[in-house]
Amino acid sequence: MRITPNAFSNNERRNNFRSTQSAEKLLEKYNALAKEAVSSGDRILSENYFQHAEHFMRIVDAKNLNQNKNKIQVSNKPGVSDKLSAENNKTNQHRSIEDNKE
Repeated sequence: MRITPNAFSNNERRNNFRSTQSAEKLLEKYNALAKEAVSSGDRILSENYFQHAEHFMRIVDAKNLNQNKNKIQVSNKPGVSDKLSAENNKTNQHRSIEDNKE
């Protein structure tokens, strides 16, 4: 009988290398670990943690950049801004007509 890697996991895939924490949380975690290593005098371990923190900082920055790009693209869509402008113009015209009637 041959034992497969997933024989004891009920056919569920295991990923021991990926964390379920967000990149922001992992950035905080590794910065805290690095500061702790610095305070204990372990320069090599602190550098390792700072490199991990830098990796997650890049991930967070890229995520924020993509979110900002998506916001700009949504606000620049012609359909959305044109509809809002048309509605505002109708409201303003309606108000000015009512003002002229008085």
